[in-house]
Amino acid sequence: MLIKYHFKENQRIKYIESMKPSVEKSLQILWSRLTDISRHCVEHPKWVLDKQKEIRKKLSEIIGQHAVNFDLRDIEDIIFDENNYKDMTKLLNKFKDIKSTNELNEITQITNDAWNYFPHRNLLDLSPAEKRAEGLN
Repeated sequence: MLIKYHFKENQRIKYIESMKPSVEKSLQILWSRLTDISRHCVEHPKWVLDKQKEIRKKLSEIIGQHAVNFDLRDIEDIIFDENNYKDMTKLLNKFKDIKSTNELNEITQITNDAWNYFPHRNLLDLSPAEKRAEGLN
């Protein structure tokens, strides 16, 4: 209803990040969080939550070291919304200023862990590790 009321045929689409601070922006952010709640509806086992916490800490450290223009939430979004193997490359390409092979190995390992332990939409909000554990039971 609100979309029909506010949408004008020739109007360009505004992205939330590019909106000026306003009530409308606050409502858009709230709506995006409410509609993205599906990630939090699945009850993940404690071992997965513990591993995710560890991965988030390591990723935050790496992001801090590289002063990149994305954050942990961006990484989680890429993983959650992935469609194919190219999305993993997209994730690794976010890190531009890698100085050594050791650094590349560390980033590759932690992003691989994130890929395996963070939820994916196409796995019904489960992680590949959880799907694998389901198959073993």
